[in-house]
Amino acid sequence: MSKDGIPVVMHDYTVDRMSDNKGMVRDYTLDELKRFRIRETETIPTLEETLRLLKGKINIMVELKQAGDLYPGLEEKVMEVIRQTDTFDQIIIISFDHFSIIRTRQLSRDIRLGLTSSCNMPYVFPFMKEFGCELLGVPIRIMTAEYTEMIMEQGIIVGPWPVDTIADRNGLRLNIRLR
Repeated sequence: MSKDGIPVVMHDYTVDRMSDNKGMVRDYTLDELKRFRIRETETIPTLEETLRLLKGKINIMVELKQAGDLYPGLEEKVMEVIRQTDTFDQIIIISFDHFSIIRTRQLSRDIRLGLTSSCNMPYVFPFMKEFGCELLGVPIRIMTAEYTEMIMEQGIIVGPWPVDTIADRNGLRLNIRLR
């Protein structure tokens, strides 16, 4: 979220890797963020701009880049934008921060939710069931056939990341077929 409370689309907590500037997203106002350039010509979009662009076209995975209280009110602001853009049915919200997922569920009983992790987490399935999470994002490097099967047996969507190559995709197909 920008310093003035606007949800923006940025991969990292900082603008360092994606833009021509440096620093934490939260340290800049939206006006300042809009002055930064991505690949010299693009600007940092707001979540609202992005959802309006994609409305009615594709399903959208929104990752809440929350970390503790890094962005107070992020969940509320994101839900507000989703409602304003009428994209509720296209959205699944994911996060590494499980408390952020809990707060989001408290805001909406119907929003689709998922978790993201950087490790195998077989102990997380009861939490996912309790809070109605339907997707588990897991690094592709640890997506074994056994773990894939375990996730699918729980009725959870497997969300491997990153899938950067055709070989990555084909390896995933193999793991899922082994089921």
